[in-house]
Amino acid sequence: MIKIKAPDLKAKEVRVNTRHLYQQTKFNLVREESEGYAKLVTLLCLSSQNASGATISTIKSLIGHFDLDPNRVFDILLECFELQPDNNHLFLDLITIFPKSHASQILGFKFQYYQRMDVMSAVPSGLYQLAAALVKADLINLDSIYSHLLPKDEDAFQLYDSFSAKRFDAARKIGKINLAATGKDLMEDDKQGDVTVDLYTSLDMESSAVEEQFVNNQSLGLLNGFLSVDDWYHAHILFDRLSPLNPVAHDQICKGLFTIIEKSISSAYAAVLQTDHQNIHLPKELFQMLVSAGPYLYRNTLLLQKVCRVLRGYYLSALELVKNCSGGPVSGIRYPNQHLRVAKAKVEDALGTCILPSLQLIPANPAVSQEIWDLMCLLPYEARYHLYGEWEKENERIPMVLDARQTAKLDTRRILKRLAKDNLKQLGRMVAKLAHANPMTVLRTIVHQIEAYRDMIAPVVDAFKYLTQLEYDILEYVVTERLAQGGRGKLKDDGVNLCDWLQSLASFLGHLCKKYPSMELRGIFQYLVNQLKRGKGIELVLLQELIQQMANVQYTENMTEEQLDAMARSETLRYQATAFGMTRNSKALVKSTKRLRDSLLPTDEPKLALPLLLLIAQHRALVVINAHAPYIKMVSEQFDRCHGTLLQYVEFLNSALTPTTAYAQLILPLEDLVHKYHLDPEVAFLIYRPVMRLFNYASGSDPDVFWPCNILKETTVSDAQSES
Repeated sequence: MIKIKAPDLKAKEVRVNTRHLYQQTKFNLVREESEGYAKLVTLLCLSSQNASGATISTIKSLIGHFDLDPNRVFDILLECFELQPDNNHLFLDLITIFPKSHASQILGFKFQYYQRMDVMSAVPSGLYQLAAALVKADLINLDSIYSHLLPKDEDAFQLYDSFSAKRFDAARKIGKINLAATGKDLMEDDKQGDVTVDLYTSLDMESSAVEEQFVNNQSLGLLNGFLSVDDWYHAHILFDRLSPLNPVAHDQICKGLFTIIEKSISSAYAAVLQTDHQNIHLPKELFQMLVSAGPYLYRNTLLLQKVCRVLRGYYLSALELVKNCSGGPVSGIRYPNQHLRVAKAKVEDALGTCILPSLQLIPANPAVSQEIWDLMCLLPYEARYHLYGEWEKENERIPMVLDARQTAKLDTRRILKRLAKDNLKQLGRMVAKLAHANPMTVLRTIVHQIEAYRDMIAPVVDAFKYLTQLEYDILEYVVTERLAQGGRGKLKDDGVNLCDWLQSLASFLGHLCKKYPSMELRGIFQYLVNQLKRGKGIELVLLQELIQQMANVQYTENMTEEQLDAMARSETLRYQATAFGMTRNSKALVKSTKRLRDSLLPTDEPKLALPLLLLIAQHRALVVINAHAPYIKMVSEQFDRCHGTLLQYVEFLNSALTPTTAYAQLILPLEDLVHKYHLDPEVAFLIYRPVMRLFNYASGSDPDVFWPCNILKETTVSDAQSES
């Protein structure tokens, strides 16, 4: 055994480390022959799709026979791969004979070459695809090649922030009036105001400005390379890393992303076309792609409609699984209910982050709006309203979305200034055209104008006949949002009369729901129920207007002697006394009454007719008990308003629920109304009186005990009690 002293061992360790880390293998370039490289290039260009053992052996022989530098051979191999991206199986097999660490270094030198000031050409797309293919094949690491790219992320983020700030400033100036302008400046502002803002021209200009940044950003080019080779895993990583740059705004990246989305939904879309909603499964990567696409899906409306149809089929498939499940796994899914919740969350996420924001950037296209509604109608109104609320926050991130909203708001105001009965047909279509593209902004602007100008209700309601079902649903959300919005009073300073904006909004809602059957009222009724639970009954004016307009049930405070006499008579005479010229059997009135009844008593839960009735009756007593008004007149006015609504609502339920036994089945027993729900006796009897008319006189009982009106001759006392 040879003994080595410690200093000698240390010196040997230093020499070994130096040789391993710093010593380079030098090749005699004089001995290299160009014939070897020529044969190598010929071999690489003429080889088949797969690298055989003979091809690998030939390359090694060329290196040895012609004294070729292996690093240069590797470089030539990558060059050929770059020029022949379709022959990737051959080159990926050949690359494995070289050290992996050399690949990232060689590619890094290639990228650095195009970063030199004297090189004017851009990085070729094939180089990005080459780097992406090597990363996808796990031959090199993403971070090892990413460190060679310029500009650095921090510099790129700072540059894009300054660009976005300018775009936001320009978008916020759309539609603003310079109140400080005088003289020549004012004349110039007037001239600028006459020019119609073309949204889609500005979008094209913004795309051109964004593309200038894409040319000089190698990180975005690498992202485009990953999309070109269908590597979503690494593309998703770069989407998250480069999110401050909004990479999908670049046209090439956007097209590459759309191509991957198209491939991922191809099989599911084929099943949807066959109306087969069984076992439709979508990969989780699809929803990641839709989130990354954001509002830029507007650039491909055909793909947008396909995505809507596929998501609809996916959600219907989840519903079918729940319907067909019998406690065990169905179609390989162990927990169908949990699968339905996951599917619902994914669909809502896709709608909120991609589909709805894309709608406001598409030129007026009712077909796209209808496809979106076919998907959204599967969701409950609570989920839809949540999506509408989140939709408003989208303008905080992307300048062009804010640009679209500001432009739509400006165009809507210009049209409303000229809207009248004479030009209703022409301008009504223009309003609908704007609403098709940007429904949230347009409809909110119109509602704001109606709150300020009550005379606009009639022409605006007539102009809304061109809207789609999605826009009617958004309109109801906007009205509900305006009612729930804080920061403004609902009573005038006198504390007695309602504010003008609330009266205008209630009248607008009543006329709108009467004329258009597409309006869904469950959201409004749920809002009224929630407000009554909180002890607030000012919004009952909405219920008054809805019942008055849709069912023609009037509440008249000051009646004549003849009307009072008629109100004590039969149902027909009572109706004639308060009909005010409305024909009882009018088809429009019958249909609107039925729609109002079905909104309160839908086939599914919750049914709000009875809770709303009980809350109004309870609120009538609470008005006096919890009164904080400084004057008695304020309290009495609120009490009279609530009592009038109660009378109107009971009359509506009694007339709309036919036969009368349907009303009896809805109303609780008289004892529960008084003792369980603590209603005043006079209110309880008001509610229960139509039920009392159903009871017959029981033979053999006390002749002094009878009911005032025996309507059903065949109904016995026991049957009537069971119905009640």
